[in-house]
Amino acid sequence: MESISVSHSETRIARLSPALVNSVYLWGARFSRNQLLLAQESVYLQRAVQSVSRSSNTVHNFLTGEGPDVFGTALFALHAKAATLFERAARLMSQWTANLAYSEQFATELFTLDGAIDRFIASLPPVHLHLDVDVARKLIITHTLARDATIKVQAAMKQVTGMPSDKDVVAAQAIAAMLDNTNIGSLNYVDPIVAIVWSDICRVLSGEAARLRLLWSSTSFLVDQAGAGRELQRIEADHNRLGVAMQKVLAAMTTLANTCPLTAVQAVKVQQEMENAAR
Repeated sequence: MESISVSHSETRIARLSPALVNSVYLWGARFSRNQLLLAQESVYLQRAVQSVSRSSNTVHNFLTGEGPDVFGTALFALHAKAATLFERAARLMSQWTANLAYSEQFATELFTLDGAIDRFIASLPPVHLHLDVDVARKLIITHTLARDATIKVQAAMKQVTGMPSDKDVVAAQAIAAMLDNTNIGSLNYVDPIVAIVWSDICRVLSGEAARLRLLWSSTSFLVDQAGAGRELQRIEADHNRLGVAMQKVLAAMTTLANTCPLTAVQAVKVQQEMENAAR
């Protein structure tokens, strides 16, 4: 936890990827036309390939939970993990088609990734426990990417398995709660990607609200009016909570609109979509 509370130390311990460094050396040797350097091409190539192989194994171990965690818990490491999960989830979601021949293997990959995301989220420190603005800002993007990875995985899993799940809604509500417990105004700015992701969060909440409205309509016609009344109250309460969560996310986006114009644009789009859906 010490590495989380001392954000400026990250710049001192950050290192370039060995694979990148050796690739630069390789290209430098190739374009230098220096015979002494050209003679080292095979060495740099071998080092670059070995570095990529080690990096691939590290990512594999992180995603599957196998082997030691070499990433660490510094802020930049947590951000890298969240970005890895986010990218993997987005890639898997984009690969799904109804005619996928290897759907069983695809489902296994989704379940494995879902487990990795759950483990990672459970390891994250809460944003509101850190008063340092830089720490809070970095933790917000880390939590946001991780929760959106859950949403993307759940979207794909619903397509593959056909089974309902509320993990995407729970993830969206968790982001709303995080933003509500954070002094967003003190951040001044955030990574612009949150404008896109928070918009997706609102759409998940809005989609669930629309589902509940349909459920409310069908439940109101039940013969058992006493049972229907209790169910309608539950549905209405859940619907209201979703509305509150959406407003929390939109409030955060509006607060950051001056320093992050993309959040202002996305907030307007989301509000228009919500108004159209409510008609």
